[in-house]
Amino acid sequence: MGTHDRVETSRTLCECGRGQFAFYSCEAERGLYVDNPIEKWFEMHIFCKTCADKFQRYKPIVFSLDEEPDHWKIIIPYSDRVPIH
Repeated sequence: MGTHDRVETSRTLCECGRGQFAFYSCEAERGLYVDNPIEKWFEMHIFCKTCADKFQRYKPIVFSLDEEPDHWKIIIPYSDRVPIH
């Protein structure tokens, strides 16, 4: 795998108001894919344990980014949209 970029696109208060959701657009250069070497996806990071529990069907994983505290991350199909839970 080559380079990997994660760009924050927006932040909003979580549903209970005690934390927040952060949205990212991600891109990675994948040397193994000759036809399409760039892979793109979206992530939602959840900074609230209560709200993270609502997204169990998306199998959130504990994640840490730079100096931010540990939080939960899920892959989402659309940019900046909270998935149905």
